[in-house]
Amino acid sequence: MCSPKSPITQDIWRASRIKFLQDLQLPPPEEMCEEEYVRFGKLLKHCQFCSTKDSVKIYWQFRVRCCQECLVKNTIPIIYSKDHAWMKDKVLEGLVYVRIDNKVLFWTADVKRSFKEFEKISGSQFDDWVEDRKEDRINIMEEAAQRELIEEERKQRDVVSAVNALRVDVDPRQFALSPIHTGGTSSAVSAL
Repeated sequence: MCSPKSPITQDIWRASRIKFLQDLQLPPPEEMCEEEYVRFGKLLKHCQFCSTKDSVKIYWQFRVRCCQECLVKNTIPIIYSKDHAWMKDKVLEGLVYVRIDNKVLFWTADVKRSFKEFEKISGSQFDDWVEDRKEDRINIMEEAAQRELIEEERKQRDVVSAVNALRVDVDPRQFALSPIHTGGTSSAVSAL
């Protein structure tokens, strides 16, 4: 069951994933086998760098699962600007990124690898290199956005399920502002 090269094994993992894991209906990211995808996307719960379980998130753009602290340690920040001036740098233009607060974060290893590639490229190859990388970045960013949307929808379903389990008769989006009626009793909820 752990052979990434076996088509039969991959078919078993794929069928199981599709049948049992609602949050992982999209195919695995490029270069990730089905087993890795299931482990990465659903089974693992800790930061892959420091092993903490606090504030861990999957950053699909980078293909990492990490805490906020390790994200900061492994990225290079650039101040975000609405005119995307930072994207005029041809080396950065082809790199995936995440936006947090007022910063754009690039994975440090990706930036270093890009600069090494940039130093080796000359003449007419440069334009092709820039365009290929830009196209790859757009595809990965779109895929990551789809995966994040699915995660947000799952979180909303979890909230609705939790509220329904309490037999609350209010719209969950108004939860903090409305009186709640559970099991025939009334309790006021104060706004946070």
